[in-house]
Amino acid sequence: TVQRKLHPRISTSVQLMWMIYVGMTLLLWGLLMMSGIDFFDSVCTTLATVSTGGFMVHDNGVSSFPQSALVCLTLFMFLSGVNIAIIYRLVAGKPKEMWHNEEFRVYLIVFFIAVISLSFAFYVQENGLLSSINYAFFHVASTISTCGLSIPSPNNWPRIASAITFVLIIIGASAGSTGGALKIKRVMILVKYVRNYFTRMLHPHAVFSVTIDDTRISDDYINKIFGFVFMYVMFIVGGGFVLTICGLDIPTAVCVSAANIANLGPSPLIDVLGANFDYVTLVPLAKWTLIVLMLVGRIEIFAIIALFSPAYWRRG
Repeated sequence: TVQRKLHPRISTSVQLMWMIYVGMTLLLWGLLMMSGIDFFDSVCTTLATVSTGGFMVHDNGVSSFPQSALVCLTLFMFLSGVNIAIIYRLVAGKPKEMWHNEEFRVYLIVFFIAVISLSFAFYVQENGLLSSINYAFFHVASTISTCGLSIPSPNNWPRIASAITFVLIIIGASAGSTGGALKIKRVMILVKYVRNYFTRMLHPHAVFSVTIDDTRISDDYINKIFGFVFMYVMFIVGGGFVLTICGLDIPTAVCVSAANIANLGPSPLIDVLGANFDYVTLVPLAKWTLIVLMLVGRIEIFAIIALFSPAYWRRG
């Protein structure tokens, strides 16, 4: 399927992946330079955006950038959360195949529902309409892709905005992208499995299977996803518990834990809940906890667990 590979040969797939990644990097760097950003800031911001690294050069994020640069960053943050195989289809002149990909359609739906909801929420809180829409697009693209770039948030931050942001932090980007968190595909599979389960309760003799892009998902793979999601949630809860012991209040601790395992980096949600929260104020134990969460989120949970399993080393 489109999601699995770019080309039948692995070596060719790797080459195509590098070409797309480097091409996106060079294109964004050029656009930022054209918008008036200096060489150093444009290079660092470009590398952090395409890799969804959550790194920013300045304490105030990218708020000093001109509007044209913010538009470019919004677009490339959105693209960085898309499966790289989908971007390849677009570059190869096959845009229709993008719409045949179920995960991409869900990614679009989640993105625009979040943008519309946040725009309306900010507007009813007496923020300007245009500024609410601009911020909603940038904030949703930054959060769902786990890029973590930030600009000053609207003066009045509604509570529903915090809820939507936290959901986006948990869901994250598409499978096959550089983004972190659970990934859209895993959430889709779990939702379909739960839907089929409740349907079987009403119709015990019915036979259902979970499919993505007309491909049946095996029960073994679904079980692995359940295990992954369980461990993911346990790491968030465990990290939040340690951060609470280190002096953070519960909402801030949970948000910081979720943001770091998703490799989101700085988040306006954390600033809102933690009153301009800054990692420099954390005690060493809290910082080491966040380091572990970031490594787990970037490398994948099962790989980290395997490294610390004695049985894994005895296999050699």
